[in-house]
Amino acid sequence: MLQECNLSCEYCFYQDKGREKGYMSLELFKKSIDPDVNNVYLSGGEPFLNPDILDIIRDIKQNGKKCIIFSNGISLLQFSETKRKEVLENIGKIIISFDTFDKNYKLRGTSTENVEKIIKEILRFSPNILEVKICVNKYNVEEFEETILGL
Repeated sequence: MLQECNLSCEYCFYQDKGREKGYMSLELFKKSIDPDVNNVYLSGGEPFLNPDILDIIRDIKQNGKKCIIFSNGISLLQFSETKRKEVLENIGKIIISFDTFDKNYKLRGTSTENVEKIIKEILRFSPNILEVKICVNKYNVEEFEETILGL
C-alpha cells in the first residue's frame, strides 16, 4: 500500500533503506487486482497511512472480495471513531502485530499501551475479525508465555 511505517521497530527488516516514498492510489489498486482473487491482503509499510485506504477497502468489499489487513494498528487510533468503525465493518480480518504487555518495552518507538488500546477497540467493534501475531525476538522471548496468556 505504501513504502512507509509509523513505527521504528529496532528489529524490523522493513527499515527505511532509501526507498522511494509514496503510496498506491485507488486507481492503481483497481488496475492491479486480479478479478479471480477472493482474498486481498493489504500491508505496507503501514497500510492505514495510505490516504486512499478507506476507498480501497470499500472497493474490495463492493467487488465481493475479502479484505485482510496486516498492521501495527497504531494509525487506526488517529482515525475518528466513525472512520474506525467503517474500516472494521468492511474488512474480513485485521492482523495486528504485537510484542509484549511489558510497559517498559520501547523497541517499536511507541508504548505497548497504544497497541493494547487498538486491540480493545477492535474487540469492541468487531471481535471476530481480529488476529494477533506476536513478534518474538531476543528482547521479548522471556515474556513470551506471559504475553500469550495475556491475550
